[in-house]
Amino acid sequence: MAFMPQEVISQVLASTDIVEVISSYLPLRLAGKNYKALCPFHTEKTPSFVVNPERQIFHCFGCGEGGNVLSFLMKRENFSFPEAVRFLAARAGISLPVRVGSSRREEASGRLKLCEVNRIAANYYRQNLWETTEGALAREHLQKRGVDEATAKCFELGYALPSWDALWCLLRGQGYSPEFLVEAGLILPRTGEKKGYYDRFRERLIIPIFDATGKVLAFGGRALGEAEAKYINSPETPIYNKGSHLYGLNFAHKAIREKGFVLVVEGYFDLIIMHRMGFQNTVASLGTSLTSGQVALLKRYTDHALLVFDPDRAGMNAALRAMELLLSAGLGAEVVVLNNGEDPDSFLRRYGQAALEERLKDAVDLVDFFLKQTYRSPRPDTIDGQAHLGERILPIIAKIEGRIRRAKYIQKLAERLGVSEATVVAELRRMTAGGRNQEKAASGREKVSTEADFPEEEKLIQLVLLFPEILPGLRVALALEELSDPVLRRIWSRLQDRSPRTGRDLLAEEVDEEVRRRLACLLFAEEGEFPEPERMAWDCLGRIKDRSEKRLKADLSKKMKEAEKTGDLKAAAGFLAEHPSVKKQKS
Repeated sequence: MAFMPQEVISQVLASTDIVEVISSYLPLRLAGKNYKALCPFHTEKTPSFVVNPERQIFHCFGCGEGGNVLSFLMKRENFSFPEAVRFLAARAGISLPVRVGSSRREEASGRLKLCEVNRIAANYYRQNLWETTEGALAREHLQKRGVDEATAKCFELGYALPSWDALWCLLRGQGYSPEFLVEAGLILPRTGEKKGYYDRFRERLIIPIFDATGKVLAFGGRALGEAEAKYINSPETPIYNKGSHLYGLNFAHKAIREKGFVLVVEGYFDLIIMHRMGFQNTVASLGTSLTSGQVALLKRYTDHALLVFDPDRAGMNAALRAMELLLSAGLGAEVVVLNNGEDPDSFLRRYGQAALEERLKDAVDLVDFFLKQTYRSPRPDTIDGQAHLGERILPIIAKIEGRIRRAKYIQKLAERLGVSEATVVAELRRMTAGGRNQEKAASGREKVSTEADFPEEEKLIQLVLLFPEILPGLRVALALEELSDPVLRRIWSRLQDRSPRTGRDLLAEEVDEEVRRRLACLLFAEEGEFPEPERMAWDCLGRIKDRSEKRLKADLSKKMKEAEKTGDLKAAAGFLAEHPSVKKQKS
């Protein structure tokens, strides 16, 4: 935390409205002075997720999650604390300092330089496309594929010249070392007797790959001349892992949230044409099968995905794997099957926007997808075929996170197979290690209790958080070791080290997840519930001390008895001298 000053964090939080941020993820409903919604962190039917705009905190009374807007982003987006601060800072237009001389600064600087050199390369490729005679071939290719100039410029498409070292010469002239450019994936060292370096991309249409914020991470190159590989792509680098990014997400994320679902395609041009034809909520899987990292990224923006993959067997197998990942992660998933061997690119150019919209309405779920595709050996209308169908689908259904969604799939599979739901459930249990509790496996979590085992301790800490002016007198009176609850002890430790603070102040700087959750729970009380906070706090303190003294006496009595049994009279005398009250208790 030292590299991010507290005053900067406070500035970021002061510039952020928790209701505005969370409402971009959840449909919040006003309920009195607070806002409520179904909790995004566990499955529930009745809203127990509450946002308090006055204190800028949230708390779920079902699973116990809670904290401030940073806590929410860390849980929902899987951000680290600094990443959440940086996200909100960028959103608010606030510049963040970087700690001088740290390894983090060096790492951040290296990543930043990679993004900067990729931006230079992207600008260079774009200039080649529109301002050189060699770029005419690429412009003609785009025109044939139905990509107009406005779309090409929107996606910052470019062109790599046929030259072996045009980009290398440009970047070398700007002071970049060959080792750094090799790391960036822009050039390659020559092999054999030849010395030097050459450009990775030559005579290719260039497609920049961005992250969700628009930084250039990598490139894809589509061959225009004679080349063995139609596409080549940047290698993985310190800033680019193709399994963790989605092509087009920077263009699509707003439309995904507005429409409530995402369209997933496979290829660059599938995505580009989808966007040009009005389907702005489309992303592409960067030419690979959808990965768990990409699914986690999608989950930040939506809970439902439609897969528009190529209709060949490879595409349909990829769709099945993607559907399994999506359902296992708690997202709804359907497949849009195109006819006549068309991929999304060719389908749209041949049949148009309205035709694809109709196909989206006919998207099929897991069960119907199996029935419609080529999984027909043995045939699905035979007993063996139906058994085969169940064996293929049940392992996927077993991984579905949501209980309601899983139950619906069980019901539908039973109908399609012509058997009872009980039969399907029994087979499902057999396949998942003999009757394990399916609901617990699906939810992945137990309901977390927020009730304290030591109510007087919780009440005292709550009073200090709500009424920080009473802290000075209590700080000296209550020793840390007198608290039994380990989380409350951590909160008290933080309060002891500072002048009176509000609970919101503590949340702004807290990185411990348990502490954040407990703070949010305690802060949801209203000050009006405590008409005499100082008196109540001292009453709690008295009960805490009484219990602490009883515990101490019990411990010392036990030690005395052990010392007497072993004949260690010196140790027993020492215990009595240190705590004479034990003698009174014994007599």
